[in-house]
Amino acid sequence: MNVTGIAVGLGLIFGLFLVLVLYLAIHTDGKVMGKYDEKQILARGRSYTYAFYTLVASNMIMMALYAMNAPVPFEPYIAFFIALIPSGFVQGFFAIWNDADEGLNAKKKAVFKSYIWIGIANLVSAIFFIATGMMYVDGKFTIGLVALLCGFMMFFLAAVTCIRNRIRAKEEEED
Repeated sequence: MNVTGIAVGLGLIFGLFLVLVLYLAIHTDGKVMGKYDEKQILARGRSYTYAFYTLVASNMIMMALYAMNAPVPFEPYIAFFIALIPSGFVQGFFAIWNDADEGLNAKKKAVFKSYIWIGIANLVSAIFFIATGMMYVDGKFTIGLVALLCGFMMFFLAAVTCIRNRIRAKEEEED
């Protein structure tokens, strides 16, 4: 196994650990899983369905690019992650827009703050890769591109949350 493989493996383990800690911190009852009402469960199901089909489409695009030996500017392990990004945008947008992103036992401000802090951490990491010249090496993007895309996705989710909350607040004022 090479250094990149070890780094990616350790990053995945560390990321899963952080997700566990974040889930424990976000939920008011100290449980990892969120509690959702029937409307939220249905919306979450649809969001995961749309995300699945988006993932299938993006994987098919990546598969076609590699099968045609097209000049792809990133390593295959990064391509797998890049194929995940559109489905993350789709799932996150649909769940947030339909009030299915936060469980009934979640601290809503903590969820929003987690989008911001995770986005900042990823963008700082991406800036490090850009500043050190390690974002694009030997004609290929490195793992720094993944951090940049994740940062953008987190800020997108925060923006969708803000827009949804403003629309809901205006609707409540009108009632």
